[in-house]
Amino acid sequence: MAETNDKIIEDLIKDFDSTSNKVETSETEQEDQLEFEDALGPPSREDSPNVSSDESDLEDVSNSEKPALNNEQIEEKKREILDIKEKGNEFFRNENYDKACQHYSKALKLCPCSFKIEKSILYNNRAAAKAKQGKTESALKDCTKAVDLNPVYIKALLRRAKLYEEVDQLDKALADYKELHRLEPGNVEVNSALAYLPRRIEEQTEKLKQEMFGKMKDLGNMFLKPFGLSTDNFQINKDPTTGSYSVNMNK
Repeated sequence: MAETNDKIIEDLIKDFDSTSNKVETSETEQEDQLEFEDALGPPSREDSPNVSSDESDLEDVSNSEKPALNNEQIEEKKREILDIKEKGNEFFRNENYDKACQHYSKALKLCPCSFKIEKSILYNNRAAAKAKQGKTESALKDCTKAVDLNPVYIKALLRRAKLYEEVDQLDKALADYKELHRLEPGNVEVNSALAYLPRRIEEQTEKLKQEMFGKMKDLGNMFLKPFGLSTDNFQINKDPTTGSYSVNMNK
């Protein structure tokens, strides 16, 4: 289920196609622009981002006290964000994942809170770069932020499901695959995961049970030893009907 760099790059670029070079004209879109203006401050003039790839909370800093922007400034801000994002994609393409993360973080910091779709795409891009660095837990957090902003974001849900599998959080992976199946019933990869994951979860549960019984046996032997007994003197029986266990002493 591993993704190639070319496939990931294609996805990163494709996501932004529908958001670049658009000017809102409808009444609803004008209201969105006003919300955008209230959220934005003056455009940044930094040539390169100095944001650490792990400074995940910086992009959520409030801009409410900064002056509003006119339409021209808003479009300039959009272009600035997209330019930084594209530079991040180029670093990703060249396998410089840390630099890619820094650029995605910079774009996120500039992106207003009202631009939920754009922010969700940037979080997903950054998750892809972090996953390539082996920063699975941090990548999972970014995937979750992307999904929180856009609950029907297929790519972020699929990436999170795969990452959950990597860290053996199979129940969470299964939940994401079920949601993906609801959104895309014909997705072959999702349907395949739904076929094999329940079996893996059952095997994982059984393994955990055996480990638990092993620890209980060691603890029991420690307490029984002064009495000349051990857990071998007892038999554990499972009730097939209820799934509960009973302990009987061997005669």
